Order: sequence, then C-alpha cells, then structure tokens
Amino acid sequence: MTDDDDNSAFIHAWLDDRYVPAGKLMQTSRGYEFWYGNSFLKNGYALDPIRLPLTEKIYFEPSLQGVLGGFGDALPDSWGRYLIKRKNGALNNIELLTIDASTQRMGGLFFSRDLNSKSVATSHDLEWMKQFSAWLCDHTHEFPAHTEFGSSAGGAKPKCLVKYQNKEWIAKFQPSNIELNKPAIEHGTLTLAKSCGIPCPESRLIDLPNQQQVVLIRRFSRNNETPLHYLSAKTACEVL
Repeated sequence: MTDDDDNSAFIHAWLDDRYVPAGKLMQTSRGYEFWYGNSFLKNGYALDPIRLPLTEKIYFEPSLQGVLGGFGDALPDSWGRYLIKRKNGALNNIELLTIDASTQRMGGLFFSRDLNSKSVATSHDLEWMKQFSAWLCDHTHEFPAHTEFGSSAGGAKPKCLVKYQNKEWIAKFQPSNIELNKPAIEHGTLTLAKSCGIPCPESRLIDLPNQQQVVLIRRFSRNNETPLHYLSAKTACEVL
C-alpha cells in the first residue's frame, strides 16, 4: 500500500527485531494528526507512554511538539536540514522524516510513504568520514553521497552517524572556520569526566588525512546494532 498523499507518512517502530507498521502521521491545514494501526494497538507499545497511550484516538497538535513531540525528535536539526537542503531543496516536515530511509537514523522509528517499505541497510564508514571532512574544509571537493542518511542527528554543528569497527557512533567534526580543536577537547573532557567516576559514553579520537580530527561517541539510541526508541528531554518535559 502506497500513500499518494505528500502530506502523510507511515510510521514504523522497532519491535521483535524488525520494523513493523505502528501508525500514520498526517499533516492537515490545522496541524498534524496521528493514529495507531490496528495491529500495533494489539501487539505494540506506546510511542510516548504519557501523551500517546495505545488507544484508537486520533492525536492532534498544531506542530510536531507537545503530544507529537516524539516525531519532532526524529526530525533533523539545523545541520541536518542544511545538508538536505543543499542537495534536495526546501522540504516540509513529512518529506524530511521520510527522506532518511537508512537503518542508521536516530532512535527506533522509521518513516515511509509505502506501508511495506523496508529501511535501507547501509551505514557511513571511515572512507565516507574522510570524504565528508575533506568537503567540510574545502567545498570544492565533491559533496558526499547519501548525506541524508543519519541526518536526524540533532544539533547545529557538523556531525553524522557512522559505523566504525562494528560499532555505531555519532561523529563530530572540526569546522574549518574554528581554530580550536573541538573534537579533541570533547574527547578529553569525556575522558576526564570518566576518570572522575562520572558515567560517560565511550569515545574515540580519530585522525583524518587532511590534518583534521573527528571524535566518535557511542550512540545512546543503539544497543549494539539494535535500534532503541527514545524521547528527548525537551519532549519528555514538554519544553518547547
């Protein structure tokens, strides 16, 4: 079943080691509507246990915040939007949610136009990071392919989602217009905090051929390679 409406998308959630259809999100003239599918109502789980309990109700919000904030969490922030716009032009929120069809995307949700769509099993690797860093420092280099994959990582600074040595990471790069080596500073700060007994994610500092470095931080929305559904603190605390 294909959704021919440009203003709607099927939402798939990770359940029993695979993505299954969970419901449908639709943009209307008033805002956004979401409802669960019948099968997911019987066998699934609440995508937001407080604001989206498993009921037959149609949930509404003027924007992808509040009740529907969990779906807003899946949108790219300013950096991801910049990369997508550079290649695809301006897109609406439904288009932004569905453009990243990779298994690499943040969280445990997957968005599609087709009810039977499968996520693309692909990941950015070390070679892609090298190409991305080269382009980031000098835009005359070729723009990397598939920048939309993993574009749902939040934030305003250069980053992407990668797979390195069979682990899933958030990769943070050094902007060419900033002299401070921010990847090294972040890695050093995490290392220091961990030595003080503060729980921190695993991190690694990688040297790249263009004299740049990238810091890799283990992804919080993965258990090994299993996607984990999450809500941001902004959504959980209803901070707009």
